[in-house]
Amino acid sequence: MYEQIASNKRRTILYIGVFILVWLGIGAIVGTLYDAISPGLPGAPSTETRDLVAGIALALVLAAAATAFTLCSGTRLVHRPVLSDRAAETGQIAAARLSCIAGLLAALGARLPEST
Repeated sequence: MYEQIASNKRRTILYIGVFILVWLGIGAIVGTLYDAISPGLPGAPSTETRDLVAGIALALVLAAAATAFTLCSGTRLVHRPVLSDRAAETGQIAAARLSCIAGLLAALGARLPEST
């Protein structure tokens, strides 16, 4: 079982890495396209590198936000039923314990002599 958990963690890291790389590629493409279609001033130095880096940086921020949101919402989604089941179990266990204690006290009370 621990091998499966470790394998799932490695696979998750791989998928997150691929997801971020895809977003970085999209950012690079958008930055390059922006540089190609944006009008430049005649005689001004090329802004190709700056636009490329800006596109990659923007894509990195968006990918990080999307990854964080996915991880947080996925964790909540998975743990919500488990936590509610534990709460129900805890309530059932507490009720069973109280019932047992009440039964023991009743049995003890039946054995005590009456005081006059």
